Amino acid sequence: MMLFISSILGLGSFIIIPSTWFGIRDYIELPKVFFFTCLVICGLNTATLSSLVDLLRKRNMIIILLCTHLLIQIFASLLWSVDFEQSLWGQPYRYQGIFTQIALVSFCLGCYVVLHNRDNRSRLIHIITASHLLHIVILVLNAAWVLGSGLQILNLRVSGSLGNPNLAAAYLVLTYPLAHQSLMHRFSRGNKIIWHLLILIALIATQSRIGLITFIICSALINRHALINRSSFYARFITYGALLSLILTVAISLTRYSSFDNRVMIWNKAISAIYARPQGYGTENFHQAFQSQLSESDFDLKKIRVDKAHNELLEIGTTGGFLNIGVWILLQYFLISRIRLIDRATEKNHLTIYWIGYVLLAAVSVFSLSSYVLMYFMIALVISDPIIDEIHDKKIHKNHTEG
Repeated sequence: MMLFISSILGLGSFIIIPSTWFGIRDYIELPKVFFFTCLVICGLNTATLSSLVDLLRKRNMIIILLCTHLLIQIFASLLWSVDFEQSLWGQPYRYQGIFTQIALVSFCLGCYVVLHNRDNRSRLIHIITASHLLHIVILVLNAAWVLGSGLQILNLRVSGSLGNPNLAAAYLVLTYPLAHQSLMHRFSRGNKIIWHLLILIALIATQSRIGLITFIICSALINRHALINRSSFYARFITYGALLSLILTVAISLTRYSSFDNRVMIWNKAISAIYARPQGYGTENFHQAFQSQLSESDFDLKKIRVDKAHNELLEIGTTGGFLNIGVWILLQYFLISRIRLIDRATEKNHLTIYWIGYVLLAAVSVFSLSSYVLMYFMIALVISDPIIDEIHDKKIHKNHTEG
C-alpha cells in the first residue's frame, strides 16, 4: 500500500497527455483521474476497510463527517441529479464525479493505515517535498521557455504540468508548509533564500494573485516569531519579496481583463441556486445549477460553460444543499480543533498553516485532483497522529474510572 500512496503523492500531479500541449484542454485532468483511481483500486485491501471500522468504532468525528459528506453527495446525485451520468464520472476537464470522490475517501483511509508508522510519515512528507521542488523547476523552466519563444512578460501565465496557472499555484502553495517542515533543518540560509526566490518566480509566472496572497500569509505565519523580533534576514526577505511579487502580479493583471467580477457573479448565482433547490443538484452539476438561475437578459452567460463555483463551500452547497454545507463546516471545525491539539503538543504550526492555506484557496479557487489529494492527505495526517490516539485512550480510561 505504501508503494501505491507514494506513487499518487509523488507522480500523480505530473501525469499529462500530449494532446494538452496542442490546446485540447477538456481532457487534461482525465489521465490524472484515471491514474489515481486505478492506483487506489489496486492498493485497496482488507486493512483499508478495517481502518474505517476502527475509526467508526472510536467515534472519530472527522471520518464520520467525511463519510456523511460522501453519502450526501451519492444520495443527492441518485435522487435529484440533473445529469446522473455526469454526477458519476464528472464534468469534462475536471472529472470529479462520485467515483473520484469515493476514490479520494479510500485514499484517505489508505494513508491512515500507512501513516501509523512514523518512518512512513517522514517518507511521504519527503516525497511531497520532492514533488514541490520539481514543480518549482518545471514552472520556472516553463516560464523561461515561453519567454524565450518571444512572448511578452505581460502575457506570461504558465501552468507547468497542471494545465491551469491557478491550479499550478495552488499546488505549490499547498505543498509549501510540509516542504518547509522537511527542508528547514536541511538547507542553509543561502539555500533557503534561493528556494523561496524560485517559489516567487514560479508564482509570478503563474500570475495567480490568490496563490501569492496565500503564500504571503503562510510564509509570514511560519516565520512569525522572526518577523516580530526582526531577528532573521531570511524571514524578512521572504515576506517583503512576496509582497513585492504580489504588487508586480497585480500590476501586470491590471493590463488585462480581471476575472474577479466574473467570480462575484458566479457566487451570486450559486447562492440563488442553493436557495432555489435546498436539497442540491447532485455531484458535478454546477453548470446546470448556474444555468437554472439565468434570466432572459443573461443571454451572453447562456453561451458559456461555468462548471465550478470558484468557492468550495458554494460548490458543496449546490451538490448536496444546506445539509452538505452544515456537514462540511462541522468537518472543518473538528479538523482544525484536532490540528491545534497536535500543533500545541509538538510545538509546531505546519499543520495549522497547511489548513489555512487550503481554506484561503478554497474561498476563491477551483481545485484540481492534485490539490484534493493533498487535502485528503492532510485529513489522514491528522486522524493517524499518535497524539489523537492518546487523547482517545485517555477518554476511555476516564470513562472506565468514573464508571
